Amino acid sequence: MTSPNRTRLDPAMMAKHTAILQEGGSTLGTTGKQVAADMQQLVSLCSGDFHMAFNNAMIEWNAGLNKATQALAEIQQALTNTSTGIQQQSAASAGSANQVTGMLPNVNSGG
Repeated sequence: MTSPNRTRLDPAMMAKHTAILQEGGSTLGTTGKQVAADMQQLVSLCSGDFHMAFNNAMIEWNAGLNKATQALAEIQQALTNTSTGIQQQSAASAGSANQVTGMLPNVNSGG
């Protein structure tokens, strides 16, 4: 027996509402899957952009290091050239001093 206060559910109306709910759920599921796919693609794009930017930064960093290394090599070469020049100048000066000393009278010999 049914109570007089209870509403009886119409099977046709229930079927209609069930179909609407199923369609809505399906749409939500599809939309949810699409949103998830879009988010994944966005993350991939961001990651790709980040990696590209990082790689570009590393390439620039390496180029800078190469230039710095080359500059240091040039400085080292200049220092070597300067050192060699100083040694040559020192040897030439010593030779000149010996020549001048050889021209001076030897005071110890009484001459």
